[in-house]
Order: sequence, then C-alpha cells, then structure tokens
Amino acid sequence: MDIKFKGFDQITAWVGGIGISALIFTGIWYTGKNIAKNITASEEKRLENVQKDLEKLSLEQQKADTEKLETSEANSENKSTSHLTPGQPIATEDRWGYSGNLAPWYWASINPEWSNCGSKVNQSPIDISGSRLDEKLKTLKFNYNHGEASLTLRNATVQGDIQSGSFIEWDGERFDLTRVFFRTPSEHRVNGLPWEMEIQLEHKSARDQLLMVSVLVTTGKSSSIIANVAGNLPRFRDDIKDFSQLNWHDLLPGKKTYWKYLGTSTTPPCDPNVTWVVMTEPVTTKASDIDRFVKIQKSNVRPVFSLGKRALGRSNR
Repeated sequence: MDIKFKGFDQITAWVGGIGISALIFTGIWYTGKNIAKNITASEEKRLENVQKDLEKLSLEQQKADTEKLETSEANSENKSTSHLTPGQPIATEDRWGYSGNLAPWYWASINPEWSNCGSKVNQSPIDISGSRLDEKLKTLKFNYNHGEASLTLRNATVQGDIQSGSFIEWDGERFDLTRVFFRTPSEHRVNGLPWEMEIQLEHKSARDQLLMVSVLVTTGKSSSIIANVAGNLPRFRDDIKDFSQLNWHDLLPGKKTYWKYLGTSTTPPCDPNVTWVVMTEPVTTKASDIDRFVKIQKSNVRPVFSLGKRALGRSNR
C-alpha cells in the first residue's frame, strides 16, 4: 500500500498514532542532512550506528515508561495514569514528553493550564525561510561572564540552571540569562531542514518577559564548551552535574547576525509573547559530542508551526 504525505504536520500526526515519534523525527533529520550535503562513507557508517543505538534506546525507554506508569497505577487508589486519555489532567507538571500519549500534540489535553499548547497560531518553533532584512534590528549586546550551571535531565531534555550575572541588552532593557536547553535535532528549521542540534538560551527581564537566543549546531571543528558538557551529561532525573566557570560566550558564533520573530516557549505551558532570536551562523562541534546528547535524550523537539502573518526579520549587524 502506498502512503503519501503532503507535509510535516501529516507526518507527526501519523507518528503520534503509532507512538514512535522519536525514531521518525531522527530519521527525517538524518535523511534531510544526507540530501543537503554529500557525506563520506565513514559518516554514513556513524549515522547508521547512531540509528541502531536510537532503536535500542527507544525500546528501553518504552519499557521503563511502562514500568513507571504501572507502579504509579498500583500506588494510586483513585486515579490511573497508565492509560492517559485526552482531557485527563495530570497531577504533576512533569507528565509530558515527546512520544506516545505524552507527545506534543497531547500537551493541551494533559493539563488544562497548558491550553495554549493546542493552538496553531503564533507558536514556536518555525521553519525559517523568506525572511526580510530589517534595518531597525540592532546589534545584540551580549554581556556574558564565566558562570556556574547545574545540569539535569528532565522531560528527555538536558537543561541547566545558570548562575546570575550574564545578560543581554535588548531594546534598552536587561534580560538575564537564566537557563539553557539542548535539543536534538534542532527545533527550528532553515529552508525546510533541521540542524544536528540546537542550544536555546533563556533570558528573562525584570517584567518576566522571555527572550530566547537560539544557536544552531552542526558537525565540524570541536567546541570546547560543548565537548565539556557532552563528556559529563546527566543520565537520569536525579543525576545533577555541576559546572563551574563555563564561558557562555563560547556558545555563540563569531558572526552575531540573527533572525527575529515573536512566538511561544516550546515546552508546556507554551507561554505566548516570547521573543525568539535565532543566530544566522551555526557553531560546530565534533559529531561524537552530538551523539552523546542523542543517546541520552534522543529526539526532543516540538513540531514546526506556520509563521502565519508574523514578521520574520533578519539583522545585518
């Protein structure tokens, strides 16, 4: 039987039905990158090995999730969470993920406070294409210092809480660097294709306004800061990795031009009115560093949404 897909939304809907979204997302990623550029035989072998690891990890994760949910069901007298259904609220904010009944297309039904996750209007991430040069966009002023961070693994995502001190000046307002998230592959796409990884730096103003700086990552020359983190990743929820004197400037590309649009946070509760700044130039790191993240968190991306009537500007400085 021939199955024809007309777009990414149809692919993710089909994946949600059969509950193996992580593997399909990763498959799309590798296929797209292979089409976009020629790769060596050794690179093909590396991707093949990573895919096998992903399949093994997926089975292990499904088994672990089943055991966890069965334990929760046995200990609860009034409510079962082993078979989630749309509209059924979950007691803890952590009951969401990227596959099965916890996948992004179910977030709005898992918790009524996450209703904005069910909207298709002004959401993030997006496919970046057709941007327009905006002369009003000014140079980003990064005031990053050497700081500390505590990395954890939550909701299939390596994320870190960052010590205060680093900030960005944006439109005359200070936005403090608060958290960092690592995505594999990238959540934002450029001209239809994802990158191998995306690093999202969360900033918050005194008015609690969010500014997200996104750095796209591809394979190439080693990055000392990414290699440092990749070599010491947390492997389970209560595994906390403390890092001292991380130079956050090392995560940024040399060229500081960027795309800018207004969207949402890409995790529950999908907060609105989030300013996204996506650096136009990617950074590089070794393929083995990215592989370490993939093996720990697999695919942890929300599907892309239409830009709609929103403006997508591009800076020239």
